[in-house]
Amino acid sequence: MRRRGPLALLPAVLAALLAAAPPAHAQYVEPWEESFPDVLYPGIGAGFCDFAPLSSNPTPPGEAIAYTIVMPVVGFTTSAVEIIFGYGRFSTPAGSRETILLSTTIAYDFRLAGGGRTRLVLPVQLVGDFTKAESPVKSASNFNIASTGLGTGLAFRSRSENLEIAVRATQSIQYSSEGFSANNGVAYLTQAEARLIVAGFLSLPGAVFGYRLRYQVWDLKDDRFDARSLMHGPFIGIIL
Repeated sequence: MRRRGPLALLPAVLAALLAAAPPAHAQYVEPWEESFPDVLYPGIGAGFCDFAPLSSNPTPPGEAIAYTIVMPVVGFTTSAVEIIFGYGRFSTPAGSRETILLSTTIAYDFRLAGGGRTRLVLPVQLVGDFTKAESPVKSASNFNIASTGLGTGLAFRSRSENLEIAVRATQSIQYSSEGFSANNGVAYLTQAEARLIVAGFLSLPGAVFGYRLRYQVWDLKDDRFDARSLMHGPFIGIIL
């Protein structure tokens, strides 16, 4: 009989090793531990809004746009984009007036520290928004300002298998204008948000519970439009 060499035994040795090896899922970290999955959810919330002229605004108090209201807000959020829309009405001596907020934020996160389930990131974002508020005096100009700009800040994210916590704060500088007129200037926008994502909430794919803040200051060539707006409030969303 011909003698078998060491190489002839190699297939049997490999088969024995494979049979004794633990299952693959025990050798590698589960996907949820390695990365943050993309999220996509519609949401609803409430914004406690306070709008007022700046000290540089020469509009008389009886004609200035100023209000404090609770504004219903709807939104749609993905991992990189957030769109929110708010509509409300406020009372003036001359009757009820309306206010609108439409905002879009597109962000990309650069990792600064951490990995896996906990990260500190640097968000770089493009922000565009439109704010409308009607004047209490029909003969006066309404506040119709569109703004676009860039911003950055810091964000922290941490997750387990079923929960994710994210906290973000950014500062943006924007170019602002009143429609297509020559009345333009600059706006400064501060945004902050904290959110909790719960996977498998009430038999749903997941739910989001959060709180957001927006603080915006406009400084335009026409000082009658110098104003500031503070909006903050809770929101909830359902992951699709």
